[in-house]
Amino acid sequence: MFRFEKTRGTLGVGKRMSIPIRFRSSIPGEFKETFRWRLEGSTELLSLLCFGHVIAPDPVFNLDCIDFGKVSYSFPEYRTITITNNSEVAFTYNLRIPGDGKLTQHEFEIEPARDEI
Repeated sequence: MFRFEKTRGTLGVGKRMSIPIRFRSSIPGEFKETFRWRLEGSTELLSLLCFGHVIAPDPVFNLDCIDFGKVSYSFPEYRTITITNNSEVAFTYNLRIPGDGKLTQHEFEIEPARDEI
C-alpha cells in the first residue's frame, strides 16, 4: 500500500531531504503502519507512523428493478436509471448484464456502460 520514492541516499549534517510517499489501497477501513529505518552507523532505529481511513465508493441506483412489461418483438424499448455517487471519492463503474445474449447479439444495451463518477 505504501511506496517510498527514495530508499537510499546520503544526508549531510544539518541538511534535510524530502522523501515522497505514495499510498494506494483497495481495502476500505482504518490503517496504521509503522516504518523503521536502520541508519548506517547508528544503533537506533528511525520510526515513522502512518495512519488514516480509506473510504469506499457508495454508488446508489434510483431504482431497484426495471419492469419492461410487454415488449413487441423487434421494437426497442428504453428505460433510464440514474446512478449517484454518495461518497467523497470518485470511482469508475462498469455495468453489464451477465448472460445477455450470445457473443455479439445482446438483448440489452447500456450507454454508457463504463464511466467515472
